Amino acid sequence: MGEWEFYRIPSSGADDAPFHWSWRCLQDDGNVITTPQTFRFFLDCVAHARLHGYSNGPLLTRREAPYGVMPLPRVSRMQAAAPAR
Repeated sequence: MGEWEFYRIPSSGADDAPFHWSWRCLQDDGNVITTPQTFRFFLDCVAHARLHGYSNGPLLTRREAPYGVMPLPRVSRMQAAAPAR
C-alpha cells in the first residue's frame, strides 16, 4: 500500500501512560492517511493499522532509525573483528 509510520504522542493525564501510539500511511499517490485514534499499547496500534491495509512490512517509528541505516563498511569491520569459529 505505502509507507507506514508508527509514532508516539505524549499523553495528557497524570494517571495515564506517558505516551500513546498512533499511525499514518503515505500512499503511493501522495495522500496521507492518519488515524484520529491513539492507542496505549503499540500492538493495539498495529492491529488497528492492519484493519486499514498494513501488512507487516518493516516498522518505522520516530524514535528508531529505519532498517538498513548502519553503513556497510562498519558492518564489515564488526564481522572482521569477530573471533573465528
